[in-house]
Amino acid sequence: MLYLPGYALLAHVPLDRITVLAFAPIVSIAAYSTTAIITTALGISCPAFFILLPTAIISVTVYGTQKWLGLRNRSHTNPRTSDCHEANPSYTPAHANKSTSSFKERYRWDSKSFGLLALYLGIGILFVFIYYVLPLNGPGASIQTYDNVFHYNIIQSFDDTQLWNVLFPSAQQGVVPAQASLIYAPAFYPAAWHLICGLVMNILSIPTAVAVNATTLVFIAPVFGWGMLALLRFLFPNKDNVLIAGGLVVYAASAFPWSLIQYWSLYPNAISFLCLPMAIPVAFQLFEPHHSANQRIIYCLLAIIAVFTITVIQPSTIFCALIFAIPYFAHRTYQAACKHWHRKTIGSILSGLTVVAFAGLWIACFHLPFLNSLVSFFWAPILSFPNAAEQAVLFGFYDLAPNPILTVLCVTGILGILLKDRSHSWIIVPYIISILIYSIAASGDDTPFKHLISGFWYTDYHRIAAFCVIFALPLAAYGAGFIAHLLLLPFKTSQSRTQILLNACSAVLMLFILITPQWPFSPNSFTSMGAMQNTATANFHDDPAPYDLGEMAFVEEAKALIGQDALVINQPYDGSMWAYGLNNLNTYYRERYGYEAINEWPTRNSIIIRNYLANIESNPSVRQAVKETGAQYVLKLDNPKDINPVTALYKDFSNELWEGINNINDSTEGFEVVLAEGDMRLYKIQA
Repeated sequence: MLYLPGYALLAHVPLDRITVLAFAPIVSIAAYSTTAIITTALGISCPAFFILLPTAIISVTVYGTQKWLGLRNRSHTNPRTSDCHEANPSYTPAHANKSTSSFKERYRWDSKSFGLLALYLGIGILFVFIYYVLPLNGPGASIQTYDNVFHYNIIQSFDDTQLWNVLFPSAQQGVVPAQASLIYAPAFYPAAWHLICGLVMNILSIPTAVAVNATTLVFIAPVFGWGMLALLRFLFPNKDNVLIAGGLVVYAASAFPWSLIQYWSLYPNAISFLCLPMAIPVAFQLFEPHHSANQRIIYCLLAIIAVFTITVIQPSTIFCALIFAIPYFAHRTYQAACKHWHRKTIGSILSGLTVVAFAGLWIACFHLPFLNSLVSFFWAPILSFPNAAEQAVLFGFYDLAPNPILTVLCVTGILGILLKDRSHSWIIVPYIISILIYSIAASGDDTPFKHLISGFWYTDYHRIAAFCVIFALPLAAYGAGFIAHLLLLPFKTSQSRTQILLNACSAVLMLFILITPQWPFSPNSFTSMGAMQNTATANFHDDPAPYDLGEMAFVEEAKALIGQDALVINQPYDGSMWAYGLNNLNTYYRERYGYEAINEWPTRNSIIIRNYLANIESNPSVRQAVKETGAQYVLKLDNPKDINPVTALYKDFSNELWEGINNINDSTEGFEVVLAEGDMRLYKIQA
């Protein structure tokens, strides 16, 4: 789904094959999202197959047409000159050999490309198995944090209704007004990641959590790994040692992707960050020198597609790309000015004006009305500014264990660039900016300045730590490659067997150091990654789950008795707010908030049921409310508690708001027990 359509559509784009392959998911997601938007606008409900079909038809048609035209042009080309002249000169990239004629020759696969892809994929699979799969307590493991009630519900609603609303999703999608517990106006929320999960879920008929875990796994490896490979090839096109070293370090920081997914589980943000590296080298091609006008049109279209895809996953990642773009454009402006006017002063002035222009764009976006709820959100500080900066430099963000090895590699990379490759020194700037943003977010009070600097990520230091890692990885890769270069200086030739052997041994040793969860010969000494793995494992196995395996089994048993379409009244804070998203039980209360309002969201029937359901036998208005909703059953998973794993997540929970459901027991008139296990009950409404 992610690679085949996108790659077929891009097969004749003037980019090297690795970049085309890495960028393919961006194009595929854009195509699926566009189809979903069109079907939603037309009110068409359709299975996943029909969302995939238009993209499949278009990609096959485009690929076949390009192949046919290529064969036709080749048959009409003079064989004596076909190896010397361009059939289409506008497709010549800056790095292409002018004496090589055919598109196929200039953009063909080679053994080095396959080797690099295999390296990144192999290391990605290894890291994924150790740090993503092993902590799970099963393929259907779920992380039940605050946001995931919404995420699971949206994915389930896509599969249920087959309405793929990626712009205005709702957990109440498909619910008739009489059966709705809450009514609120549709609000924009990008749901392209939910769309991919829903498509997988619908095609394979698998549970929501399995679809989420499988999809996220693929986005980590290969999507992120191959995206980083494409980015490193763009930044360091002729440095094979940096590209190889990049495969070793790309997954070695605990803050991203591991902690953001396995512990905080900020799925849309994490997925959009995983897509960021593959978008940068394609979008930035638009501003590389020596491209023709036709090429720039193609790169402009691809940049628009990248912006669209990231927007429908999580738009705040665009501002991460902007952080990377500011020094890049300043660098390009300086180079162009110096080349045109041969004066560094003019280059410096124009470069400074470029930075000022980007700063103005940043401030303008900050004041956009529709971004107000995003940029005004406040996370309380956890550290002083110096301590936060120290954390960022040591990769020990928030409560994560430091990783001094990555720090050494980053510092070495910075020194190596300053000593050997000053033309690449702009790459250092995004990393420094990201450290400053993290330090301000983790330490600053609720001031306009803090919101201006870090508000595009909710002033959330967890999200900011993620792109700190992304911007650090090129430096760490360069540092590892630079160390390898220094170690090999005593050898005379670059192809000596001794050098090759030393390269291989150094790479294996570096990989072991970066991937091992626990230091050898020290049973209680965990590495940074090992400490993160322990936290993730506890998240799935040790901590009390708000909606645990026993409750899931009870819900599945209840669903087998009553069917998944029967409407069930529930008290959501006993864990059943997850019953729809994870088990597709048709619950009446499935949202995570909004019930405390009086005149806003709750429907009249919802308020009556919530407060007085236990009095159904004696209260005609309750009977009428239940009749209008069509509810037939009541589910209770736990006895009401002031403190439990669910209410710990929802500080505004109040038992008083749910007395009508909490007060129901086995002797309450109007209810018959049809399923019981421990505290858990399923009642049939008899009144």
